[in-house]
Amino acid sequence: GGQIQNAEKGSILNGRFQSLDVRTGRSAGGGYRRMKIGIIGTGPMGRYLGGRWAAQDHDVFIGSHDSGSERAATLAAEIGRGSRSGTYAEAAAFGEVILLAVAWEHAVAVARQLAPELNGKVLLDCNDPGSFEQVDALVGPHRSLAEAITDAAPGAAVVKLFNTIAADEIRVTSDPVFNLRDRPTTFCCGDDQGALRIARSLADEIGFETVYVGPLPNARHLESLAGLAACLSTYDAGFRLAVRHHGNW
Repeated sequence: GGQIQNAEKGSILNGRFQSLDVRTGRSAGGGYRRMKIGIIGTGPMGRYLGGRWAAQDHDVFIGSHDSGSERAATLAAEIGRGSRSGTYAEAAAFGEVILLAVAWEHAVAVARQLAPELNGKVLLDCNDPGSFEQVDALVGPHRSLAEAITDAAPGAAVVKLFNTIAADEIRVTSDPVFNLRDRPTTFCCGDDQGALRIARSLADEIGFETVYVGPLPNARHLESLAGLAACLSTYDAGFRLAVRHHGNW
C-alpha cells in the first residue's frame, strides 16, 4: 500500500535510529527492531495499542497528566512485559516513537507542552476532532488537527495513523476468537519519509495493512473519514472498512 520515494532524504530521523533502516522500517537483520514507545494518555487507544506493541517485545511507557497516576500504573501493570508509567513528559522523554492519544481538544496543547521532549522523534497522531467546526475553531479553517500538532511540536516527525480505527477494533483484531481472514486497513499520511516507514512497520507487525495517502495536509481527509467510520459503526455496517486499490500506491 503506497510507494514512498527518497526515504533517505528529508527525514529528521537519520542517525537517530542507527540500527534501523528508515527506508524499510526494519532492522539490518530484516526483522522488526525493538523500540521504546512512549504513550501519552491512559485511554483505550493507548491501552490496546500499548498492549499489542508490548506483546511484540517493544518497551512501553504509559504517560499520564498527573504525577503518580494510579490509572497509568494500573494500565502499565495490565500491559505487563516490563511496561512502566509516569508523567506525559517522562513518557515523551523515554520514547523513540510517541503515540499521542489524549482527548483531541487537548492534543495541540499537550504537543506544545512536550515539544522539547518530542524533538527528533516519531509522533503518531491517532486523534480526531469532533467536527470540522470544532477543529476550525481550534486551529483555523481548512487545516487538520495533525498540522496544528506539527506546528506545536515542529521538531517531531508527525504521522497521522490509526485515527480511522476505533480502540475496540484494535482489541478485536488481536483476539483469535474472531479468526479474521483479512488484515484490517488503516491509513497514514505524513511528510517525513523515515517516520512513515517506522509508523507503517509498527502497524504491520500488529496485523494492520497501511495505505499511504500522501503528505500531512491530507490528514484533514482522514479526519473526515473517521467520521464516516463512526457512522458505519453506528449503523452496524461492520468494523472493517475494506479498501480495494490499484496502480502505484
